[in-house]
Amino acid sequence: MKNLIAFLGCSIVILLGVVESLVVLDVPYGEHEDQILHLHIPDDDSIRLNKILIMLHGGAWWMGRKEDLNPHVAVIREKLPDYAIANMNYQLGSAESPRFPKQLDDIKAVIAFLKSSFTSDLSIAVFGNSAGALLALLYSYRWDEASRDVKAVISHVGPVDLMVDFYCKNLSRTHSLSNC
Repeated sequence: MKNLIAFLGCSIVILLGVVESLVVLDVPYGEHEDQILHLHIPDDDSIRLNKILIMLHGGAWWMGRKEDLNPHVAVIREKLPDYAIANMNYQLGSAESPRFPKQLDDIKAVIAFLKSSFTSDLSIAVFGNSAGALLALLYSYRWDEASRDVKAVISHVGPVDLMVDFYCKNLSRTHSLSNC
């Protein structure tokens, strides 16, 4: 894994000098097949890569892919041209494999991967859509308490009340909620 990180880091530095825009597809950040991301590098190669936005797709924690956020990536690249974007997949849940907290572990893993690939003083923002927004909020406000890596969190249509009927009546898709 460390060799892959070193190779990726060198490849990005070399490619930045050759092309105006760079997207590195399907970069593994862990051992599980779902632990991959698309890495979008700023167009201006004079920018120091120390700002990154991590994107989390929606899909009710049991479906969805990073590609679902491609329209958002295009807008964010236009509005925040000096940010790198890590559009990530995370491990999805199923009846056989409970969904929580492995997604939050995946966010922690991607942050560690990015810090070891670029610089340890990354300024990190997390953007989540729907279920990904809930994960972004959970990670940023609770799981990141000790390290404080996340400097900003963006919730795009994220659920914040899991006691509503939709979640309580779909427990096979979510973890056990004792108050339902």
